[in-house]
Amino acid sequence: MNSIKKFIYLLFSVSLLSCESQKIKREKKPFDNKIIESSFINDSTFDGPTNYYSTDGLLESTINFTKGIKNGPALNFYPNGKILDSSFYENGVKTGNHYIFDSSGQLYYKNYYYYGHILGGHTFYRNKKPYQYQFRNFEQQIIYSCGYDSLGMTGYNGELINLYLASIKSDNAPYLEMFAYFIHPPTIQIDWSLGLIEENTNIKKDLLAFNNDRVFIDTVLPKPQAGWKYYLAANYNDSLNGIKEYYINILEPDSLKKKTAANLK
Repeated sequence: MNSIKKFIYLLFSVSLLSCESQKIKREKKPFDNKIIESSFINDSTFDGPTNYYSTDGLLESTINFTKGIKNGPALNFYPNGKILDSSFYENGVKTGNHYIFDSSGQLYYKNYYYYGHILGGHTFYRNKKPYQYQFRNFEQQIIYSCGYDSLGMTGYNGELINLYLASIKSDNAPYLEMFAYFIHPPTIQIDWSLGLIEENTNIKKDLLAFNNDRVFIDTVLPKPQAGWKYYLAANYNDSLNGIKEYYINILEPDSLKKKTAANLK
């Protein structure tokens, strides 16, 4: 069993153990042309791991609920019992990685949801290896894409660093509003970081390293001291092709790309 499927089954094992520990009685009932197996708070409100069966008894879906609201892992199945897709819900909306498998059980597509909004990397797989990658912003525009062959990445379109910085004031104090996307193509290790650089000496002070699963940042920064500026850096490592590069963008307020609508949570 590959690591993705191990993680999926682990999530459901935890949910099932939680439900069993509370000794909630589970039962099967007909509901909306399906057979539902769950802990019923009432006739239409499910709680805990909930199985959806067809009328002829085939398991179609398993979704975790918290008092009627989707909350946790969700799986859909092919008629042959293989997983069709895997996703995760938080307070009723899909968020996090979404995996889609073919009927033989091989992963062929992966994308990401940010509280119900499709965002970030879209990866297409063939024979268990990526062959195309796209990064979509909140407006569903492709801002970066690349292809793959047996040796790894074959080329790309778009800018790796996509960000916005603006001068603002809060309580009459100066701040900088920053928004940036973090692009992570498969097979490429990119370590993103934020820091300060001294204009005359180019001395750098690293401030923050971002988690590799982060898709964007939308934050406010204190205005730096005179002679210093913020920078966003991408430490790029393509080990398959032996390419190591370091990208750095000095942040200039009000001169970068227009901010996209990130506040959609």
